[in-house]
Amino acid sequence: MPSTQTDRPTPRKPLRLWPAAVLGALLFLTWLVLPRLVPNTQLYAVLGAGLGALAVLVWWIFFSRAPWPERLTALAAMIVGIVVTPY
Repeated sequence: MPSTQTDRPTPRKPLRLWPAAVLGALLFLTWLVLPRLVPNTQLYAVLGAGLGALAVLVWWIFFSRAPWPERLTALAAMIVGIVVTPY
């Protein structure tokens, strides 16, 4: 049986958003809730927030299923935002 080819492109898989939602919730809990519940954990909250932000960035760049131009544009926008914020 011969295989038939169509001119239709294969549909893209949808973005994986649940990892970002989980990481965002953990980041929120670590940064804002942990210091209020457990005294003297501000250092852990700041470190946890930094690691959470890094985890979201790694997810976006490598695991989000977004097209590469969108991934790189978002990364460039983050860098520009960090540079421009002090001004």
